[in-house]
Amino acid sequence: MGLAFAFVAPAGHAIAYTSPSFRLQIGDRYRGPDMGFTREPNAVSIPGREGVYYVQDADNDVYRYNNTWYMNYNGDWYRASTYSGPWTFVGYRSVPREVCTVPTGYRTGWSDYRDTHYDWNRPDSYSDNNSGDTYSNTTSGATLRIGDRYRGPDLGFYNEPRVYPVRGSSGVYYVRDNNHDVYRYGNSWYMNYNGDWYRANNYRGPWVFVGYRSVPREIYMVPTQYRRNWRNYHDRHYTGRDRNWRNGGRGRYGDNGANVTLRMGDRYRGPNMGFTDMPNMMRVPGRGVYYVQDSDYDVYRTGNYWYMNYNGDWYRADSYRGPWMFVGFRSVPRDVYTVPTQYRRGWSDYRDRHYMSSAEDNASYGSDNGYYRDDNTYRDNGSGASVSLRLGQRYNGPDLGFDGEPQVVSVPGARGVYYVQDANNDVYHYGNNWYMNYNGDWYRAGSYDGPWAFVGYRSVPREVYSVPSSYRRNWTDYRDQHYDWNGDGQ
Repeated sequence: MGLAFAFVAPAGHAIAYTSPSFRLQIGDRYRGPDMGFTREPNAVSIPGREGVYYVQDADNDVYRYNNTWYMNYNGDWYRASTYSGPWTFVGYRSVPREVCTVPTGYRTGWSDYRDTHYDWNRPDSYSDNNSGDTYSNTTSGATLRIGDRYRGPDLGFYNEPRVYPVRGSSGVYYVRDNNHDVYRYGNSWYMNYNGDWYRANNYRGPWVFVGYRSVPREIYMVPTQYRRNWRNYHDRHYTGRDRNWRNGGRGRYGDNGANVTLRMGDRYRGPNMGFTDMPNMMRVPGRGVYYVQDSDYDVYRTGNYWYMNYNGDWYRADSYRGPWMFVGFRSVPRDVYTVPTQYRRGWSDYRDRHYMSSAEDNASYGSDNGYYRDDNTYRDNGSGASVSLRLGQRYNGPDLGFDGEPQVVSVPGARGVYYVQDANNDVYHYGNNWYMNYNGDWYRAGSYDGPWAFVGYRSVPREVYSVPSSYRRNWTDYRDQHYDWNGDGQ
């Protein structure tokens, strides 16, 4: 092929795992250096591996097989649905054999296909008698929250598993050749792991804890011969409330002495809403908004989105099943947050109760010492500490205020680049992606309404970060202000 391959990963691109006890968990996000893919990379077919393609011009070992992308980084296997991620750790048992056994000429940074930083022998399996209250033999008192990621052993699905119809349960299919209790019903997959219910849109995951009330009755009432590891359908590690969200034991966060503050993009952590099927709705007179009648929650649908006001704060989802994310009232259509009072069970003021949208808006990056103010400048809090972003980190700044797709104008001299004029932030549309420069750092999203993730300028097309100065409100230098490219952000 005329290619020269090195067998050691470039030193500047490896995570420094200084602790020998460092361990990955299934579902962990990739936190390594940016791969620099501004568009789909060139891939070559691997001889003798039908359907497997290898990305030549990259520092990482990236492969494509069928409709999925795989990457071996620092000796561990990650997977994504698209070349632009997000990448999650899945372990070699979820990588097709055709990929993890490619010839050595198509491996620049790994030799052994087994994961370097995952203990496949760790004691997190079921006990033989299904007794005990924890996920391991050493931890006690485990409590799940709605939306928690599945952290158990890898399911080992290289390809879509074979399923068999469950007798007496119309539409329910069971994965027979597996150690786990996995079911398919409609367009969703369900799993009972250690006595708790998880759901995914795909057999590959990601799996999230949803609780039995979000599982169709046809599944959790299957005959006993279709249950390997569970008997009682009630979740074993969910209390029905969340310590950070309770108010007088009713499963809410609130004014009981805790100073709760939400950030844009925070997951909904309240009680399960119990929607096993599409809820019944009624139209709100005079507007294209539909209201869920038979529910304890204020849930609305308009257009392609669902909105919910929980405890005075606004959440949005693509489906009635969720996942629900806090977006704030400025991302809620006016027709929704101004519905008549008879269509509001638990709220009156449409403004969010637990979000700071004033000059004290602490849209912080994790546990960093600084925060962004409304004047779009970075404040150091007098500590002298500098904020360092990590690739893939969620945008936590002020809400962009897009009720619908914003109006864009073509940028002269930058073919295919469009700019949002009527916004306080610098937002651009190019190809199938949206890009934003916030406080000197670059974020990307698949849609104008997010979610936005920090990607760094190397993942931003040159046509975008080199737009004329008249199309830059708040930045001049295209290089990221809060990411150390020399140290790869580590």
